[in-house]
Amino acid sequence: MDARFNFTTHVRKLIFNSYVGGVWGSGMTQDAFPFNNGQPFEMEFRLLTWDTMEIYVNSTLTASYTAPVSLASISYFFCSGDAFTGSELQLVDVWSGCDN
Repeated sequence: MDARFNFTTHVRKLIFNSYVGGVWGSGMTQDAFPFNNGQPFEMEFRLLTWDTMEIYVNSTLTASYTAPVSLASISYFFCSGDAFTGSELQLVDVWSGCDN
């Protein structure tokens, strides 16, 4: 997920995409944008199935994303950019509601 405040033609948009086998997918763009400059936020990623997740921002469902591969194949989670200073980023809980 890439939150774009003002980047080329993407103003206050969320971009979802997957990088698989050295190639970016077609991705999707969403107009719902729950972020405000300078305001703290809390994000939660909930796995619904092995390829679908819901993204919550400040306890509000913001988006659902279906990945082109199993989310079990994710080897790392990376956050960067102006929104993160390192000391503010905290992994609270890792849990999956998936049975298989």
